[in-house]
Amino acid sequence: MLLVFLIGGMASGKSDFFVVFGILLAVFLSAVLGNVWVARRLRWKQSLSSGIVMAGSSARFHLDLTGKKWFFTLLKINVDTGQGDDAQALIPWLPGASNHVDLSVEYPYRGNYKVGVTSVEVQDVFGLHRVVLSGRKRGDDLLSLTVCPRIFPAVVPEQPVSSQTGRDAANDARPADAGDSFSAPRSYQPGDSLKRIHWKLSAKTRELYTRQYEIAVERHILLILDNQDYGLATEESLAYGEAACQLACSVVSSLAESGRNVKVMAGSGPWQWCSGPDGFPQVYQWLACLPFEGRQAVSDILRGEVAEEKRPGMAYVITARSDADMMANLSLLGSLGCRAVCLEVQVPGVERQKSEVRPGVKLVPVPMDGVPQVLRKSL
Repeated sequence: MLLVFLIGGMASGKSDFFVVFGILLAVFLSAVLGNVWVARRLRWKQSLSSGIVMAGSSARFHLDLTGKKWFFTLLKINVDTGQGDDAQALIPWLPGASNHVDLSVEYPYRGNYKVGVTSVEVQDVFGLHRVVLSGRKRGDDLLSLTVCPRIFPAVVPEQPVSSQTGRDAANDARPADAGDSFSAPRSYQPGDSLKRIHWKLSAKTRELYTRQYEIAVERHILLILDNQDYGLATEESLAYGEAACQLACSVVSSLAESGRNVKVMAGSGPWQWCSGPDGFPQVYQWLACLPFEGRQAVSDILRGEVAEEKRPGMAYVITARSDADMMANLSLLGSLGCRAVCLEVQVPGVERQKSEVRPGVKLVPVPMDGVPQVLRKSL
């Protein structure tokens, strides 16, 4: 525009062109000087109203700005939400205008997100010039936001009973020198208390025998989360991760509230131990940030648990695809006095495999949008 009036004035020799050129040049230079002046003195501080929110809710991002307001300028603020796109806000930077910016961003899926200002653009009201300030060059660290999966009430058995033995599958009886009930006699050993000598049997056999007792040893509950990606697209993978973690968090929360000990495992990363309500927050955040890129199959984890000396009294498996090998290992746990439940999330794009339901294993199909309804049934 400036060149048009300058060339027009030089070609025609009319002073009007030079007057307009001078006015436009003055406006442009004042815009440049104003933007540079504001940009050099502009500072900001970013924060989140809370570093932890629930999936499906919104996180509030706050930005406090400081600087001189001597010129009529606009600020365009770009905030990285951590979801692959930016949230934007355009505010006037004028005398008397607010120094605070609040943005509300919705997060439909669980995960750990990095949130913060990527750039602030200072521009004049006419849009003639702008100065871009990079948030990262200024040393502003991105804020960490943890989005946790939603928790629904889950109906879980308080004392799971094994169909093979008819005994309480949550407890085992272990021999001990003192306990809840008499188990069997054993030969006297030096150091045994005289109070525990089985006098009647000792008199009959003419050898000293000591009473041996049983104590109940609680068996933990195992929960395995299949966090393989199954080659799903980004949106489908996020949806499966959300549904699977909703199931896991809801089941572990209900078990922890009843004081049960839960061992939580996945196809990647170390396993987590939840002992009662106090241990749940740590497991909850771990499940919120668990990446769905596991490489270890559920069947391999189950085989390892079968070989363990301390076997679970109950096992939950959350997966997108049950197969014959998985069901066979679950059935093997069932034969050892463990009640097994397989929660199969119905994920579009994951090919189903026909797997025979084995004795002692309960297979529960879970629609992607039907997690609350499934959890209301007894698992």
